[in-house]
Amino acid sequence: MAINPASSGWINKYISLLPIPFHEMQPLHQKEVYNVLVKTGFFYGVSSEIALIPQFDNSIFSIDDYTKVNLFTALLLTYKSQYPDAQIEEALKAIEKFYSSIDKGRKGILSLINFSKDTVSNLEAMLSARLQESNPIIKKGSSSFFTLVVLSIDIIAFYGYLIRPRNNIKTYAQLEFIYNRVSYLALDAKFNKTKHDLNMLALFKETFSVNPSNDFIIKKDYFELPRPIQENELLKNQLINLCLLAIHDDKEIDSSELAFLSLLAKELGVQELDVSENINDLYSFKDSYGKKIRLFSNENPVKHFYKETSRAVKVLILKNADRIVKELVESKELVQLMGQSTLRDLDDDEKKKVKEQLLDICKTIPSLTIFIIPGGSLLLPLLIKLIPQLLPSAFNENRIED
Repeated sequence: MAINPASSGWINKYISLLPIPFHEMQPLHQKEVYNVLVKTGFFYGVSSEIALIPQFDNSIFSIDDYTKVNLFTALLLTYKSQYPDAQIEEALKAIEKFYSSIDKGRKGILSLINFSKDTVSNLEAMLSARLQESNPIIKKGSSSFFTLVVLSIDIIAFYGYLIRPRNNIKTYAQLEFIYNRVSYLALDAKFNKTKHDLNMLALFKETFSVNPSNDFIIKKDYFELPRPIQENELLKNQLINLCLLAIHDDKEIDSSELAFLSLLAKELGVQELDVSENINDLYSFKDSYGKKIRLFSNENPVKHFYKETSRAVKVLILKNADRIVKELVESKELVQLMGQSTLRDLDDDEKKKVKEQLLDICKTIPSLTIFIIPGGSLLLPLLIKLIPQLLPSAFNENRIED
């Protein structure tokens, strides 16, 4: 039997292929859910096999196809961990409600879906939207790492939703900020930084309203999360993985990077032995799949991330230049701020205004929905940076002088 995650009906087919029916599965703790998924590459944004049915192989599948199934698997296992006696229909309904809750009031990507009364159909559409499969600008497979590596937030937030289904949007935003912050500081901890590292540091810095302090890493923000999420082993492991991806190259981890990892582990209450396990997992995956995956075979993750994101965002801007300019000229304040950003650094309040108004524009242009999905905030600084460079004539014509 086969499964095609790119076609409708794949969820029911996948459920039928599970080695053990859902209602007979033993519930797993979050660390066990992590262990099931980490071997597939899911937490590195480059899934190369399907969890629970690893013997299934299809060479025509992309990273996105495998990742979508693995995300669904992780959500199912997370639901099972909280409701051991539940039926599959209850799990599917809960996942559907969860995605609706984090999109509620945001006019985000789910607003583009034509929902039906069928939970499975809705869920397939939600997962496809989550991976931006309908966006023709994103080349198949190249979206990995700048959209797929943050999918673990979905699982962690879903876990929190099942325990306390309130403040989901706030929790999601908190997790996203912590992911950005820890990635930024891990990259900054590198002793020898490449030009791509420096470009990424400049990009990450724009996602913070204030410069991060090195007195602590994420301790303050981490302890503002709901306690069940703080204690989630999957979150702790993934924060360590984000650091490893940020500093990963062909050399050994240097002393400054190890010191950073030790400090982070202390803040998270993680044993250094567990950090070593994360390192071994990453290198084990690289040994198994490195030759097949561009992320590890030709260049380090930071270089790959910067090149692919820059390319994708430039294409998005060029393809939608007319609509972007049309929307921009209707916002005099935004045009003024964008024009001034080419001459001076904007202050924190001005940056916030630019971000909010650009997100409003992105909501009106389907191809730009990549910036409003969870994880999209990491890409927004590239949009802010590239618009003046790629559309100089538009800004000269429409710029409002002081």
